[in-house]
Amino acid sequence: MTGIYLPIGTLPASVQTVIKVFPVSHGASLFRQVLMEVPMQNSFDGIPAIYLEEFKEYMGVTFRFGGHEVTPTASIVILLCTAVVFYSLSLFNMLRKHR
Repeated sequence: MTGIYLPIGTLPASVQTVIKVFPVSHGASLFRQVLMEVPMQNSFDGIPAIYLEEFKEYMGVTFRFGGHEVTPTASIVILLCTAVVFYSLSLFNMLRKHR
């Protein structure tokens, strides 16, 4: 579900929560923030900010957990932690096979 560009806001809340838990979703969100920054500024110029925030959440540009927006820094930390965990697991697995 993360690999396709389906607006996350069209999905049921339970499915949205599951998608937001996966680290790859945070990578996609960061990518969307970079690609959509200028078009969103141009499109929402002169419109109240609440509409831009709703659009970002609906399209999966930003995530919210319990009413708190996930910052880009938090998404990067999630991606880095996941990378460290899986790198460690792969090293452990390779060392185990060499014994």
